[in-house]
Amino acid sequence: MTRHREPFDSLVADMRAQKAIRGERARELAAEGKSLYSFQTPYGKIAVHASTRKPGTWQVTRFLPDGTPTGHSESPTCVEALRLAASDWQADIGAPVSTKGARRAARRTARVPLIVTHEGDRLYKTTLEEFLIDNADDAESCQIVRMLAPGETATLGGGAVPLVTVKKLRTLKRKRS
Repeated sequence: MTRHREPFDSLVADMRAQKAIRGERARELAAEGKSLYSFQTPYGKIAVHASTRKPGTWQVTRFLPDGTPTGHSESPTCVEALRLAASDWQADIGAPVSTKGARRAARRTARVPLIVTHEGDRLYKTTLEEFLIDNADDAESCQIVRMLAPGETATLGGGAVPLVTVKKLRTLKRKRS
């Protein structure tokens, strides 16, 4: 029995991309040097702050919508606490805003080849740089494609938006003369 793994592989790639996005944003927030960060979650509010129990560590404190504290988790660093708030408690910590990081990533990956399929029929060969420029208004899709490992595929869109499949190739194929 052959199992079709592409939807699963695509889901895993999307999850990895989201994890990378949260990690980048957590690093940016931690670099701000604040001692308290507050976020809204589907369950209430969350505060990420220097631990009140263990000096040098960080704490994620959860609050019900009425403001009642419901518990906390501890992390060794601010970045880890922010990642925990975003992943385990679904805190909306925002998207990365670093233009320096974006420029550096663009230089590293400008020539990475991609195959883009629109609605399963039209096939385009492009580069990561061109994809990021063409889709600059869709930061989430750009981040997902940027985080693909060579050989991985991501499916974007759906619903009212055309379904697009993007595969990051391992190397550029050169034409022999």
